Amino acid sequence: MRNLLTVILLLVVGGLFGEWLQQTYLDEFGDPTDIKYIKHVMVGTFSNSASDDAPAYITCIYTKGLGFLEFDVSEYKANNKANFSSGFHALYVKDDKGEKTKYTDLLSMYKGSLMLEAEKIIEQIKKNNKLKMIIITEDSRTSYNFTMDCTGFSKALKYFK
Repeated sequence: MRNLLTVILLLVVGGLFGEWLQQTYLDEFGDPTDIKYIKHVMVGTFSNSASDDAPAYITCIYTKGLGFLEFDVSEYKANNKANFSSGFHALYVKDDKGEKTKYTDLLSMYKGSLMLEAEKIIEQIKKNNKLKMIIITEDSRTSYNFTMDCTGFSKALKYFK
């Protein structure tokens, strides 16, 4: 029985953390709307003055037509949203070939959320299997380290057609 539970847990975690999930926004009554999005859940770490390599949960959300890639960030546990100042934050990306890119216009829109203009990074996601990412807050006091599995991204984009 214990082995069966372990296998089920691995399948569930693998399904949630290794692929791009296709979903639809809900209206105020909980009914599906016509607005579709894809998301990818990642687990990484964060460090600040109070913690070193503590668990961080990052959900990357792409809604075609909005023009932004959203990073929904939580600390310690999945429902504990990070607090970001209203300024610009930085996203550092290292691709499969070791090439590095820095985006300095990651903007905090609401608690736990950072937005990046999508067209700046979409092609980079399409061309790589994995991207190592680091978000550094405006005041440089907190950093979030995680890896994005890009392998299912192009396939997930077909959901919008």
